[in-house]
Amino acid sequence: MEKKTKKKMVLKKYRNIILFIFILIIISVFLFFSKNSGTIRKELKDFAVEDTSLVTKIFMVNKENKKVLLEREKYGNWTVNKKFFARKDAIDILLKTIKRIEAKYPVSKSAKATVLRLLSSEHTKVEIYQKENLIKTYFVGSMTANQNGTYMLLENSSMPFVTHIRGFNGYLSSRYFIDEGLWRSQKLFNYNFKDIDNVEFTNLKDKNKSFKISNLGDNKFSLKDSENKNVENFNILKLKKYLSFFKKINFEGIANKMNQEKKDSILNSKEIYKISVTNKNSEKKILRIFLRENIGKILDDEGKPYKYDLDRLFANLNNNNEILIIQYYVFDNLFMDLEYFKK
Repeated sequence: MEKKTKKKMVLKKYRNIILFIFILIIISVFLFFSKNSGTIRKELKDFAVEDTSLVTKIFMVNKENKKVLLEREKYGNWTVNKKFFARKDAIDILLKTIKRIEAKYPVSKSAKATVLRLLSSEHTKVEIYQKENLIKTYFVGSMTANQNGTYMLLENSSMPFVTHIRGFNGYLSSRYFIDEGLWRSQKLFNYNFKDIDNVEFTNLKDKNKSFKISNLGDNKFSLKDSENKNVENFNILKLKKYLSFFKKINFEGIANKMNQEKKDSILNSKEIYKISVTNKNSEKKILRIFLRENIGKILDDEGKPYKYDLDRLFANLNNNNEILIIQYYVFDNLFMDLEYFKK
């Protein structure tokens, strides 16, 4: 009896091993043919850009011909429509999307005509560049009914796909937005001092306090007064420190509710300060700064309202039609005078 029992146990053990091996073979064959026998060519579903660190430009336009151009500067900042710094958080999300996007599955034959019609009537065209080379173009459509996928179509293809990002439940079309104002960062200046070619500070209240700093390279700098004469004896450490202040200088807000008549009145008045910054790419930003009336009616020690705001100023960048609100707290380090640099 013991021999028969042992024999049965051995046979059962071998049957289990054989069955396990057989199952492994079936799974391996299935995976092999699933991977290699697909009828959809890779170029029809290849939406992702593997190395987004090489992406230098992203252009998007919708059916209403609204456009946005995002460009990576030489010094790492991204700009919006060649006018403003772009929000870092929004750029980071878009680049991660471009890198990780995948085709989830092709649209079914029965739904294909409908989806193509939807993509034709409502889409955002996305062009991705490395340097000046266009490397990827696709059309972003609406979300799927369950909101966990996004209809997309590669250029020169007639096969739409439902796309997604693994591990993310939601749709992707909201990441490809066009509104310039939503892309715009609140940064006005964001330079490392070595990336600055020159800074010119003009004090309209007292022109003798004005100056111009130029970065000559090889750790050499020049300092000129309001009459463009060289200042020979200056403190180079203070000069470098001043240039370092042009990192992460933000405005507080935009005076959106101000009527045009009020804007024109401010823009046509005389500024109290003017700051001009030119980077090594010869790109210049000019910020005009104006006094702001005492809107909050802050009172002095005698109970009388100050004429002007003690905390905030108005500003205008590159002579556009916007009135920005800035804080003394943020800008005080930029409002130096020539004497600060002298030994």
